[in-house]
Order: sequence, then structure tokens, then C-alpha cells
Amino acid sequence: MLASCNDEEKTQVFVDLRYEVADRYEIPASPTEPISFKVKSNQMWEVFSKHNPEWVDITPNSGNPNEDYDVSLSYKDNTELDDRFDTIVIKSDYWVGKEFVVLQKGTAFLDVEDVLQKMVAKSGEDVELTVRSNQNWSMEIAEKPDWIECLSQPAGSMDGTLKFKIHPNEGERRTAKVVFFDRNGEEVNSVEITQDGVLLVASEQEARVPYGIENHVISVSANIEWIATVDDEYESWLSISNSKDSYDGDAEITLEIYNNNSPFVRVGYVDLMTKGDNPIKRRVAIKQGYLPNATVYEFDSNERNKWSGVNGSFDFNGDMIVTGKGAPRMMNYNIIKNNGLGMYEFNVKSMDAGSQLRIYLLKGDTEIHAFLNAATELTQFDTRPVSPVNSKPASKTSFDSKEPITVGIELSASNTGYLYVKWLLNSKVVCEQEANNEGGFIYPYNETLNILIDSNPGTIVLDSWQYRPLMDWNNVME
Repeated sequence: MLASCNDEEKTQVFVDLRYEVADRYEIPASPTEPISFKVKSNQMWEVFSKHNPEWVDITPNSGNPNEDYDVSLSYKDNTELDDRFDTIVIKSDYWVGKEFVVLQKGTAFLDVEDVLQKMVAKSGEDVELTVRSNQNWSMEIAEKPDWIECLSQPAGSMDGTLKFKIHPNEGERRTAKVVFFDRNGEEVNSVEITQDGVLLVASEQEARVPYGIENHVISVSANIEWIATVDDEYESWLSISNSKDSYDGDAEITLEIYNNNSPFVRVGYVDLMTKGDNPIKRRVAIKQGYLPNATVYEFDSNERNKWSGVNGSFDFNGDMIVTGKGAPRMMNYNIIKNNGLGMYEFNVKSMDAGSQLRIYLLKGDTEIHAFLNAATELTQFDTRPVSPVNSKPASKTSFDSKEPITVGIELSASNTGYLYVKWLLNSKVVCEQEANNEGGFIYPYNETLNILIDSNPGTIVLDSWQYRPLMDWNNVME
């Protein structure tokens, strides 16, 4: 609500102008429906075209105070090739409440009839593309490969036909892109022309195989006989378990990979090659991860100084013994240097029947939970705020409360940049969730990470806990 002062009457005018309208509308050259929106004001109001009132009928274009109006904009057909823009103004008294843009498309079109991709035989052939248009246009072959040439003029007006000569192919399957431009030089269409030839394509050029994974499958698409080999240099840790003298057409090769006990990523190569004259070669890099060294924290007197407890009993004698509603809490630990990312594992020696171990990773208002309930012998892996993992069946996984158990939480960055959480039992991933703000679950990187452990009720004995930093795929062995 705004007010103004009239110099003659010395009275204030209050303007309360309300409307429901978008910032921008796009309509076709021949609209079938009007643009509609609501307007209400406590003063007289008007709606008008700022530039081209002859294009549009506005009904109603003004109104009385304190009444609801449905305003419609009916645009006349745009018979020109070019798009056109209009600006609509909503105004009450002295105040312009809103200006928004209407884009009406022109009639220009440029299509290539019935084809977006075209396959050509190895032997080569002549190809025709039919253009349907109502304007001037031009064409070019992207990157100008020497195996395809245009036999027609590369520009035209209105409808037309283009002829291309495709030369014979004695090598790999190949693709050229024919690009079409409108009268303003803007790309509006394209056609891919693919000529058949030798095909040898691996499903990945670089495979990243985490530590502990013993087999990795690579799919190969081919239309010819080919072989797969591993250099002698890598045979101590990398081999093809289903190796054959040769493969014919599509096939999968299974790599057998032995654990990497070095502190670096190691890289080996699988070579693919077609048989016969003029062989085609492909090389697939295999990056194998390592297991970063873990820092193990025994619950001795040195570790005792890093924890504080409230509301219960806890003791450090080489083990951590937590009874009742104790809340030993670790603050500002050295793990914070990695934004809290890494693997946290807690080694549980014993649990009283009916006890519940509760482990929290806390960052600001975000909580990641790993609870073990000895009464039900089920886990409870979840987050706060609530995220989809809370309702996943795997969040409640069975365990044997009478046996030692290791419960882990791994925090890493996903491909989208969000935090990715994995929950583990005895080093096996049983549940996972991305902190992508679904349900409000997000990871505040700039907050301090704290760990809280309690038992409610009963007594829990923890043997130790450990932190393992994330592996760095760029830490490659020279």
C-alpha cells in the first residue's frame, strides 16, 4: 500500500493495487486463448499496452475501486516472420504496480522433412535432404569432414532440396552434422548423417574401481571380431577372467582385480583392438582405489579428555562404558579439517539386553543417526530433518546384539555437490541417502561437526572408534 499527496487538495491518496500475473508470457503467432489475470485496487485502475496497443484487445482495460476484475488480453495474429514483443502495464492512480512482457511468436519456420538422423552404407551413396521453409536459410557441415560433400548450393529461400555425396568408408563408423540456419543466421535445425563402418566402443573410457571390489564388467559394442588384452606390467593385479582368443560383436569382459594395499590410486590399462588389416584400437584406463589409513581411538585416559558427559554414567578404562542417559560428547575434533567428510566406525563390544545405543553426527541443526536397539535387534538409521531414508526398509536392519558389531557412517560429496550418507554394519553398506534438501535435510558444511553417544536404557561397552578420511582419486601412484 502506497500514499501520495495532492498539492491542491492537500489530501493523501492510498493505493492498494493487487493482481495475479506472471512476469512473462509467450504465445503462438495465432493465439487460441487469451491471457487472463485478476486485478483489484482501492482506486481507479487501468491496464494498457506500453508499445503496441493495436496488437491487443484488453477487456476490461480499466475498473472501479474495491471490485474484483478478470482481465483478458486477446492478441491479434502475428503475420510477420519475426517474433514481436509487447509490454503490458497495470496502473492505479499514480502508481505503476506491474509491467510484464508478452512474446508473440512469428510465422517463420524451417524444417527438414521427416529426418533427424540418417544412416548410410559403408559403400557410400548420395543423400537428399528436403527443406520446408517460408524464409531464407543456409546450411553448413559442421567441422567439414572430407568424406561428405554438398552437391547443391548451401543456401536457399523457401522450400528446397540438398544433395550430398558420401564417399566409401573403409574405417570406423563416422558421423557428420548438417546444421541449418534461419534468415538471421541463428541455428534452428540439424541432421546427423552416420555412415556405417567398423564399430568398437567400450562402455567407459575410465573405470574407477573402489578398494575391495574384486570384479568389474566392461561392456563392448562392436560389429567386428576383436581382442582384449592387459599389458604384462599390470598382470600382478589386473586380469580378464573370461578372456578369449577373440570376441565377435557385442560382448562383456570381466576384470579380476586384486586389492590395492598401497597408499595411492593405481592405474592399469585394458586394450581393445579389432582383428584384420588396419586395426582399430581402444584403451580403457582402470583406476583402482586404495584404503586410506584409519586413525583408531582407544577409550583410554588420553581419549577421555576429549569427551564430556551429562545425564548419566560413563567410564574410560580402555573401553567406553556408557550407562543410562549418559551423553559423552566430542567437540571440535581434528576431523573437522575435512569438513567432517570421511568414514566414522564405532566398535561395539557388548550391549545389555534391552539397551539402545544411539550415535549422532551433529552439524548445526542437521543430525545423522545410527541407533542399535538390543531389544528388537534392529537398527534405526535416519536423519533430522526427516529425509526419505527414514521410511526405507533398509533403515531397520537386523543384527545380533549378543555379538560384537561395528556400526559406521560415511559422509562424502555426491556428483551433484550434495552430501551423500552411507550407513554400514560390519563394513557392509546397508542404507544410503543424499542430503539434497528433500524434506529439509541438507548438510551445512560451515558448521562444526560433533559426535554424541548415549545409551537409553542399559549399559553399552564400546571397544574403540576410528576415523578414515575419504580416498582421493587424484592421488595416483607415479
